[in-house]
Amino acid sequence: GHPELEKAVLLTWIESGSVNFPKQEFRNQLDSLAAEISLSFQPDYSVLTIKCLKKNWEPVFAVFADFLLHPNWDSEIFEQKKNLLAGEAAVSQTQFDPKARRFIYQSFFPGHPYRLAPEGDFDSIPELPEETARLWQQSMQTK
Repeated sequence: GHPELEKAVLLTWIESGSVNFPKQEFRNQLDSLAAEISLSFQPDYSVLTIKCLKKNWEPVFAVFADFLLHPNWDSEIFEQKKNLLAGEAAVSQTQFDPKARRFIYQSFFPGHPYRLAPEGDFDSIPELPEETARLWQQSMQTK
């Protein structure tokens, strides 16, 4: 029920890499294997996608598994992502389409998570506690 929390955590996670391949080393591993991991966000789910050449599947999957099982966490990246999301949410509050979408979702789905704006709540993003984000990340690992 907190899209801004999920986005901040997943964006931080994917840029922080793993304990064995932190930050840029994680990107370098993927680049050397001609692979890409990307994210997309929907109102009720998020998608983590791996793209690679078929011949590189096993080593790419090993890097990806390490990323999932031994995540690195970078507090500086988390703050950067919160600022990015807050900026996106602020812009969306001034544009007609996002405002109309929020109004429609809130009208059609009262009390349901669909009523929440996918970009998150502008007021709550800067206040996202890092500890809450880390706990959410850990809960995703145990599911």
